[in-house]
Amino acid sequence: MDSAEQIFENFVKGGYQFLCQVRDEKRIETELIDYKTVKDDQAPMVKDDIRNLSKALSGFANSGGGVIVWGVDCRRTKGSDEPDCIKELKPITRLKHLLSDLNARSPEIVDGSIIGVRHESLEVEEGSDKGFAFTYVPKGESIPHQAQDKAFYYRSGSSFLKMPTWMVSDRFGRSAKPSLKLGIRIVSVSDSEVNFDLEVQNDGRMSAENVLAQFEVSLKALTLNLSPASGSLGKFDSWIYEGPPYFLACEAKSDTVFHPQVWMKLATGTIKREPRASVELPYHLHCRGFSKSGILSIDEAHLSGWTKRPLIEIP
Repeated sequence: MDSAEQIFENFVKGGYQFLCQVRDEKRIETELIDYKTVKDDQAPMVKDDIRNLSKALSGFANSGGGVIVWGVDCRRTKGSDEPDCIKELKPITRLKHLLSDLNARSPEIVDGSIIGVRHESLEVEEGSDKGFAFTYVPKGESIPHQAQDKAFYYRSGSSFLKMPTWMVSDRFGRSAKPSLKLGIRIVSVSDSEVNFDLEVQNDGRMSAENVLAQFEVSLKALTLNLSPASGSLGKFDSWIYEGPPYFLACEAKSDTVFHPQVWMKLATGTIKREPRASVELPYHLHCRGFSKSGILSIDEAHLSGWTKRPLIEIP
């Protein structure tokens, strides 16, 4: 979870009490938080509201991501050099209509789809259809995102600024890539053996193909056995590279695609170990456009409490 998403979750879970606390502390806008009101404090969104949404989506996605809080008046005191800070909460009537507008408009008013935008609402009183809304905008990792007015924006301090030509050109030169993450889901544990499912997540913004997981193992000690996973998610093969060192590999077949943000089961395995010993295995993850090496490390604390840890992510 990135910083912007954590802020979003704080607002959503904190409720009206948290929002009042933010107001009382007169918090300021930052690179990750932007406070907005809507015309006449009610839905539907009008032209200016939609333009503000488009600009914020572009600016946050082209920077490090961010959160828009709807229904909060944040501005600078006239004649003051102090930064913009919260003045008052301005609950929005017809809140359900606003949430519908946000969900419907967001994909339409930015050129270059932003994957993962989320909107949530918060009623002042249950059933009142009046309150606040929160928008989470993740960082974009592909081409830059263009607002409705044909400009590309980025976030700087508490402002959305137009990207200069050189910055736009630089962003267009970048491309989205896959990024793989390894995890194991422990099935059973004994003093000398750990049975598990091996899973891989594509944590990037582009689908991953030709995924290969490779482990350096000691055949003499029967450290690791792997069997390809079966089922609807994909088809896999496994084999042993002769050594030393010996490598046990499991590869997804060419027609198996790992889509972004999805965990997929690659194999089932058994690790043989000395009684109650920790496990450490060097590993390599590969796919087209990505390569990573690390240590699959599972200590006794993980194993003794395995029923409470359904998935262990390996850094």
